[in-house]
Amino acid sequence: MADRKAEHDPRARDRQLVPFVETRAFECRWIEGPGGAEARCCGAPTDGGSWCRFHREIVFERRIR
Repeated sequence: MADRKAEHDPRARDRQLVPFVETRAFECRWIEGPGGAEARCCGAPTDGGSWCRFHREIVFERRIR
């Protein structure tokens, strides 16, 4: 399995996804592909939230005032 501590590179196609039920604390829970019992997550390191920096920017849009 790929090093789950490695810096997340969304362009890395050979990155190993992590089964949702095997994600640990501080690992990205962004589901790649279909959900359900076989759901696989990004697994990249987070800074305490549910998503890595890359996927958090997709989930939350920036507001410019």
